[in-house]
Formats: sequence, structure tokens, C-alpha cells
Amino acid sequence: MSRDSERLVRIGPLPADQLDALEPLWRDLLDHLVDLGSEVAIRPHYESWPLCKEHFAEWLNGEEHSFLLVARLNGDAETVGFAMVRGDRGEEVWYTDERFAELQALVVASGHRGRGVGSALMDAVEARLAQLGITDLYIGVDSVNTEALRFYEARGYTLGYHLLYGRPGGGPRMDRVRERAARPRAESEESIIPADAERPADGGAAEHPAGAGAAGHRAAPAGGRTG
Repeated sequence: MSRDSERLVRIGPLPADQLDALEPLWRDLLDHLVDLGSEVAIRPHYESWPLCKEHFAEWLNGEEHSFLLVARLNGDAETVGFAMVRGDRGEEVWYTDERFAELQALVVASGHRGRGVGSALMDAVEARLAQLGITDLYIGVDSVNTEALRFYEARGYTLGYHLLYGRPGGGPRMDRVRERAARPRAESEESIIPADAERPADGGAAEHPAGAGAAGHRAAPAGGRTG
């Protein structure tokens, strides 16, 4: 990132009571993952965001080492990206310190890609982890999000775990069954969304996102969402 880009981007914390500022970016992320052809069915944003907001608030209010950072451009109050990090206890299988962290989400609006926003967020995340004395960070990336994978690999992160998805005993994958069942309702909901709730004119999408889809409780070290 150039010095000019660094001067443009401001990184700071976001309190749990201001999470609604992130909803447009979360919707961008879900749209981005759908456009990429995620192997896992993605919830519509009106279902996903309330769950995401609940989880973020729970982590920020109840977990000492969890934190949320947002990116803004100098002179502008608009949030153009965010990173949600969840602190956790040491892993029982892999060698970690007593505490490690997971990047649950890193999202940058598409209209601001290429300006160093994602890199500035990761720089701030790593600096904050260093302050907390946390030396291990896990990041989940959707299998089709090769751009995000390259981004993290360029920063020194390596692939170390695969998270598989399926239905016990075989048969149709239930995420796809639920997606088909929800589609008529999704189309109906979209038809009544107020105009001011629509996507930004630039169609902003996630720049990076850990794994694919709505943030959830960790089942493996790939619980984040980056796009």
C-alpha cells in the first residue's frame, strides 16, 4: 500500500451499539459470495444480517479478546470496510498459545477496492493481536474465493485445514433444500424492501471474506467470512 493510500484510510474500533452501520457491507459480502458461485447455499441478507449482528454483539460484549475494526476514508464518515476478530481459548489439537484468534469477517466495499483498505484493516488486526499477546490467527476462506486466498497467502498465511460440507448418510444437501424452499419468500421480501435499503449504486461487494456466508459459531478453524 502506498503512503498516499495510507493517508486516505482511517482504521478504528466500532462499538457494539453501532453494528447497524455494517449491514450494507454485509449484504455486499453475501452478494459477492453468491456471484462467485459458493459451494454452500447463502442466506438472503434479511435472514443473515440479524444472526450476524447477534453474534457480533455477543462476542464484543462477552469476550475479552474479541474486537471489531472499521475503515473510513479521511474526511468521510462512510464505513468502507470492517474486520471482525473473535478471541478464543487455545486449540486442543493444534499447537497454539493459551489464546488464539479467528478472523470472522473482513469485508471491503467494491467501490473502494484497490485503495489498500483490506491491507490497512489486516495491518490493524495484526497490530491489535500483537498488543493482546495473541500469536495465532485462523482465517476461513470460501473455496471459490481464490482472490481472498491469494491475499492472505501473500501476507504469510498458509492453507492448513479443509472444512467439508454434506448430509450424513447421503441424499440432497440440506442447505440447497432450504435454499429452494426459501427462494419464493426471498423474492417476495425483495419486492417490498424500501428503496433506501437497496444496494449502493456501485454494487459494492466484499473485497476479501473469510469463508463463505453468515458468521457463525466455530465448528472448525474456518468459521470466518471473508470475501
